[in-house]
Amino acid sequence: MEGYVYIMTNASMPGLLKIGCTTRSPEIRRRELSRSSGIPKDFEIEYEIFSPNMNLLEAKVHHILSPHRVNCKREFFKYNIDKAIDVIRTLSAEIVLDYFYKFSGVNETFDSYEAIDILGALKQKYFNLVSTGIISVRMYQTKLRCYLEIVKERLICQYEENRAPLIDQNIHRIDLGFIAYGEDDIMFDPSKPVSRNAKLFIDEFDIISIANCCSELLIDKAYENMYSDA
Repeated sequence: MEGYVYIMTNASMPGLLKIGCTTRSPEIRRRELSRSSGIPKDFEIEYEIFSPNMNLLEAKVHHILSPHRVNCKREFFKYNIDKAIDVIRTLSAEIVLDYFYKFSGVNETFDSYEAIDILGALKQKYFNLVSTGIISVRMYQTKLRCYLEIVKERLICQYEENRAPLIDQNIHRIDLGFIAYGEDDIMFDPSKPVSRNAKLFIDEFDIISIANCCSELLIDKAYENMYSDA
């Protein structure tokens, strides 16, 4: 169900964050909470974000922040507000990727897979540096492997008559298992949600990383000054 996840505070409860969700305006919810006769001061909205699946987002946030929950039956957490906002933003972005861009099925080797298209996000990040001819970039996961899938098209022949042109399509899947934080800590873990790995590639993979992993993704100009900009 779509709606808002919010953070509210109350001056009569210093250090506590109320993190919940509502299908209506968070302002309406704030007024409802503030009407309680047991609370001397009104609640204030510190942060709100719209989500296509507010219940899932709220549940994920509550799970991560559970060590800081003051009562398992109430939505109050003793936690830093800036860090709480970061948690919500990260989880929200993963849910959006999962909700709008996720595909699943069985591939040509009969492996079940999940994939999220990230071409739009990469174009937003790198503007006109994405190589021409690329029609799709996906984080593509099977049970055992996490790939970056790059799909390119090349026009072979354009017929004059009312007939579809000849177009070659090249699908290149790069196994990301060689990328690691340490000896045994792989960066793109296929046991993790595909949305998590997609967001990781978008947010944390810089031009130097792309040059070493999948240089075909960007045009040559993108790599000209990559070490001076690092």
